[in-house]
Amino acid sequence: MFNRRNGMFWLELLIVVVAGVWTLFHIRWAMIGNTTDDYWGIALLILFALSLILAFVHFARERSALRATATNESFPEPSISRFFLASIGSSALWFVVRMNVGAQWFLAGWEKVTSPAWGTSGKALTGFVAGALAKTSGTNPSVQGWYAWFLQYVVLLPGVPGLFLVLSWRVCGWIGLDRWLLPALGLPWKPGALFRNQETMTPETKTSVPR
Repeated sequence: MFNRRNGMFWLELLIVVVAGVWTLFHIRWAMIGNTTDDYWGIALLILFALSLILAFVHFARERSALRATATNESFPEPSISRFFLASIGSSALWFVVRMNVGAQWFLAGWEKVTSPAWGTSGKALTGFVAGALAKTSGTNPSVQGWYAWFLQYVVLLPGVPGLFLVLSWRVCGWIGLDRWLLPALGLPWKPGALFRNQETMTPETKTSVPR
């Protein structure tokens, strides 16, 4: 994917740099109390659209190879989901999404830490949602199922973008420290290089003591 002779590489690099720098500026802008619009949201939306177009270009090039790798599987994954959730060709797209979700999480946490009034309002919101969800059960529920779904999976969870980042864990961190940390640390079902090296270390040869 990242062939420097390819013009797409430089365009993707530009998208990543602009998204990263603008997000850092946005975080700093909000932390010092500026309320004027820094156009961060619209900028990331434009960068997301550009990276999505480039991702589909990569997908068109890799589609045949993705199909070929799935021929021996009992339940093959669709090539488009395999690409967007497991191919580095979509990594620039996920970087933009991570900038959006990460900045919102960080600033939300910063607001909670710096605002003494948040504790009361946060507990009130959680109590309201919990009460509404409790009314969805029983023979005559007073809260509709679609509204309960919205409260549970949109209000209580970090949002749909965060959910997609979870699904794309194999590739969303390709541009970032995850690219080196994940192979080193590994997964619960597959130890990383750091732990594999420890497992393959041979114990010191015991020397027999002559009698």
